[in-house]
Amino acid sequence: MERTMSRTRLLMSFLLVLGLGIFMSSKLNAATTESEEFHEGFEYYSLPKPQETQAKKGTVEVVELFWFGCPHCYRFEPVLSKWLKTKPENITFVRIPAIFPRWPGADIHARSYYTAVKLDVVDKVHQALFDFIQKNRRAVITQKQVQAIFVKAGVKAADFDKAFLSDDVNKMIAKGKKLTAGYGAKSVPLMIVAGKYKAGADLVDGSFPKLLRLVEFLVKKEMAATKK
Repeated sequence: MERTMSRTRLLMSFLLVLGLGIFMSSKLNAATTESEEFHEGFEYYSLPKPQETQAKKGTVEVVELFWFGCPHCYRFEPVLSKWLKTKPENITFVRIPAIFPRWPGADIHARSYYTAVKLDVVDKVHQALFDFIQKNRRAVITQKQVQAIFVKAGVKAADFDKAFLSDDVNKMIAKGKKLTAGYGAKSVPLMIVAGKYKAGADLVDGSFPKLLRLVEFLVKKEMAATKK
């Protein structure tokens, strides 16, 4: 009887210590996240020349520079999409398709994205374009293949064709090329905050969640600077 009670007390003591350890660990992790610091020149860099932004009043622009042919961007997409649902309200989020001369398919990828912007169907075709290119391993795609994706999303073929080669899309592509160059981008995904700071997952141990925490850190930094 006494031996059984001793074992019970021992078990209760063990569970109490285990529970306390888990509690303290969670508190420590939370404190680490709250006090996490990032340093210029290590986790992020300032651009030599600030670039034009599309930030709404009282917000900070956050740009994702991406490429549909990039497997890292593809893996980042679900993490980014989840973050976008809960991102701070003071963030104006913008996607810009990177256009590099030697990247296969980069031009038609950008034209496809900006066509979606013009037709206001980004939410309907963005993931579909990613899936088609990544799952089929086709960096180079044709206008007809892109059209099929848009038509499946409910866009009329004639409307797609008109937008795909429109002056508006040409202008967006030209602006995108200029910004890509201004960001000094050499790889993607790349995050640009306030047109002033840039950072990629390679600078934060390859962690996408940490990259987004860095983005929020830079947004707070910019908001604090504008209040001075």
